[in-house]
Amino acid sequence: MPEGPEIRRAADALAQVLVGSPLVRIDYRVPQLQRRARALRGVAVQRVYARSKALLIEYDCGLTHYSHNQLYGAWRIRLAGDPPDARRVVRVELATPTHVATLYSATQVELLDAHELAAHPYLARLGPDVLDPATTVATL
Repeated sequence: MPEGPEIRRAADALAQVLVGSPLVRIDYRVPQLQRRARALRGVAVQRVYARSKALLIEYDCGLTHYSHNQLYGAWRIRLAGDPPDARRVVRVELATPTHVATLYSATQVELLDAHELAAHPYLARLGPDVLDPATTVATL
């Protein structure tokens, strides 16, 4: 089961390939998100970060991807053109001209606006993130 440090490393790796690169394909394979995901056409990723065990991807349209890997979820990055892992269930794919970031098997995937993000039941009860460089001893 991935813990906070593993999610932080995944967020850092995703940020390296997604922030600053145009998204050429966005594929949410979560039925309840299909309609909302249509709003992501032509968007760019502004930031990727972790809060505890949640991974967040901020799009420049005002929506934020929230995912919690639970027991089996995992983000993997591959070169564009390489096939995905056929043994796992693809939940989300974000493709740039050079890379594809794929979320496999996660059970909690949401697209949230700023209000929904602030009120999210998991995120709202978290304290300061000790892995966030902005967190100081005084904050804690």
